[in-house]
Amino acid sequence: MSVKPTVFSPRPKKPVRRPLPAELPREVIEHDIPEQDKQCVCGCMKQRIGEEVTEQLEFIPAKLTVIAHVRPKYACNRCDEGVSIASMPQLFLPKSIATPSLVAHTIISKYQDHLPLYRQEHIWKRMGIEMPRNTVCGWIMAAAQVCMPMREALIKVSFAEDDVSRNTALARNLLPLTRTSGGLSHCQWIGIYQKSLSVSEILMQ
Repeated sequence: MSVKPTVFSPRPKKPVRRPLPAELPREVIEHDIPEQDKQCVCGCMKQRIGEEVTEQLEFIPAKLTVIAHVRPKYACNRCDEGVSIASMPQLFLPKSIATPSLVAHTIISKYQDHLPLYRQEHIWKRMGIEMPRNTVCGWIMAAAQVCMPMREALIKVSFAEDDVSRNTALARNLLPLTRTSGGLSHCQWIGIYQKSLSVSEILMQ
């Protein structure tokens, strides 16, 4: 008489819903019962003894805002000595419509979220904004020049210590879209140096 072996299959684990971060802003919508339902059958009013909370995560799409720098002009009504106007504040990228937040969003989307510029161009077009990829590419290159002092300080701090690790990878980069390049790409080796640094440590150098 053959005895069949007993196979015990592990019970599937029930999914555990983790609580949402407490630092997120919350919009409280209270669903209360009517006043007549708060009266007990004995005639007394029921007291609130607790509550059940069901939380949902709401996504608010990105919102574009136009910042208009208005500089009033002043002139004399009797003579033509000249027009007085306030000086233009220093902008992150002069002669550009891009603010630092827009450039930072573009850079993070491209290099951190791996979202190419042509896809970002389609996303902006859905929002009603014409933002050609060659223009955005110019923003990224100009921002790199603005951030060059921070880069030099970071390199100085990184190579001053011994605990620096280096990874090398082959990356394919798209050339700026011009009449001559035609959207071609080129490959280059990129060395990534890793070291745990804070912004304060960089600025102190």
